[in-house]
Amino acid sequence: MTGKGTDLSRLLRPEIFHPLNYTDVPVPFRAQNAQQSGLEASPAQLATAGQFRRAAILAVHHLTTATHPLDHARIFELYYVRLSTLTLIGATVIAAHECKALEDINGSLYRDAQTGRNIMPWPLRVLAVRLQSIGFNEWRRGITTYFEMAAEAQHEIETGPKAHREHWDAALKDLGLKVGNALIEMGDPGAAARHLENMRQRSGGTLGTEADGSIRMRLALLYLRIGDIMAARKSFPQTTKQLEDYSESRITTALCSMSGGDYLAAVREWRRLADSTPHSKGREMIVQNLAVCLLYTGELAEASPFRSASSLIFLPTKADLRPQKARALLENLVNEGKAFHTLTFNLSTIYELCTEKSIERKEGLAAQVAGTAANGAGPSWEMSNQDFKM
Repeated sequence: MTGKGTDLSRLLRPEIFHPLNYTDVPVPFRAQNAQQSGLEASPAQLATAGQFRRAAILAVHHLTTATHPLDHARIFELYYVRLSTLTLIGATVIAAHECKALEDINGSLYRDAQTGRNIMPWPLRVLAVRLQSIGFNEWRRGITTYFEMAAEAQHEIETGPKAHREHWDAALKDLGLKVGNALIEMGDPGAAARHLENMRQRSGGTLGTEADGSIRMRLALLYLRIGDIMAARKSFPQTTKQLEDYSESRITTALCSMSGGDYLAAVREWRRLADSTPHSKGREMIVQNLAVCLLYTGELAEASPFRSASSLIFLPTKADLRPQKARALLENLVNEGKAFHTLTFNLSTIYELCTEKSIERKEGLAAQVAGTAANGAGPSWEMSNQDFKM
């Protein structure tokens, strides 16, 4: 075992890290990064602000030039920023390769000589398990590591201070969900479904609570992924009075209709959800799914008196879902500063289907989203060419 004086210089070698460039980033976002490149901020602050690529690049700069090998806290913080931001910009393969440098995260290198505790922060350990499973192509080893960490969390629940038990209980449940994700990624969705079902039954969650709904929702999505629509519908008891206003149950019903090809029914269900949650968090996802269903029913767009002659995008209109079609719904979300990756991808698809000037419209969409982010009126995270089908 090692002590507080452990030399971690092996984690600071420049050859560990891969260079990043902006070739897959739309031009408006490159300009935004160039304008902000002179701003003083730490990698963690950049990551919090959504500047993931800049945070990843700066983290490596600090690791390889300005970090002492005995400063464990700083090394681990920078590694977490680097690996998490790489994942968020779609560079998971690079993150998995770089994560190999951490080696055995539960090994003696990261154990305190006196207490035997792991000195690596818990969030970094959790992230590293998945990335190393990808990097080494050893999912079973990753699942084993999750169970080792679960035993550690259970020990903290049983022996640690009462004030920390809620934290460790949440960590334990999160590990259970991570095991389910790992089973899916290793290609065994059936085992993942059984694991999540056992987890739900053991948790004893009350029907209608957030914790119970989270597991039921994951189960429903998993069953839909493997094509078992009937099992997905059974994830939530449809006849329970308690679930009449339970959004996860209603979302599952709409998703099942989509998966079964009944897009007209799905339109009605998504519309009811959107009408009943006009200001709720997550409404953007509901409206986007409504737009996708309208796309499948052939309702791409309709004329709007709110068209701007100088813009490629519709101006904001009052939130009335009834007369609007797929294109207008998605354009309104963009105008409200609520753009995200799948939304811009779907809107770009609609431009390809309904106009001969799709390239210009997609470029205009990228410019608007980048401008909204720069002005602080919308999400600040960077997007890639793939998000706009360019």
